[in-house]
Amino acid sequence: MLRNRRKLLRRATPALLLASGLLLFLVVIVFSALRTFWISLHVWDGFGDMAWAGLANYVELWRDPQFWVSLRNNVIWLVVFLLAPPLGLAIALLVNQKIRSMRLAKSLFFMPLVLSTVTVGVIFVWFYDPTYGLLALIFGAFGGTAPAVLSSDTWVTLAVVFAALWPQVAFCMVLFLAGLNNLDEEIIGAGRVDNARG
Repeated sequence: MLRNRRKLLRRATPALLLASGLLLFLVVIVFSALRTFWISLHVWDGFGDMAWAGLANYVELWRDPQFWVSLRNNVIWLVVFLLAPPLGLAIALLVNQKIRSMRLAKSLFFMPLVLSTVTVGVIFVWFYDPTYGLLALIFGAFGGTAPAVLSSDTWVTLAVVFAALWPQVAFCMVLFLAGLNNLDEEIIGAGRVDNARG
């Protein structure tokens, strides 16, 4: 009897440990998503009674040009942010070398992560300034004129996304560096003996 109870408890333990997380996921994520979809089928100001609208809100959204602009901007944001992990890995591999003054390089690459969002914004406003910013200096070196990217309908989205990408690359670099520093030196040495490359 006691053995059966222990066996039952042993089998039930994983389910009991997962139950709280699953319940939280169901309430916070699944229920909220279903509730949001239900509200989207109504006309509602958030206070009074809801009036059934069916798919009218979605039809109106489909016809709204601002929706397509925001969707395009979000897709651009997503695609550009996919660059963060490979760039972070490349920088982590670069600064993980045992070279003198590499600690300075690590701290310089780490700096965007500890800067506040406002500071990053100010830095990139200076960078993008078409008269005296770094972008103006780069274009001026080649005899060109820097575009005013922050006031351009074409370039403003990419300018903002790259400004947000800078700290994200630093975050990925820190994660990869933590993993690289946990690699066993004996394994790396054995790989070098077997003519493994970088």
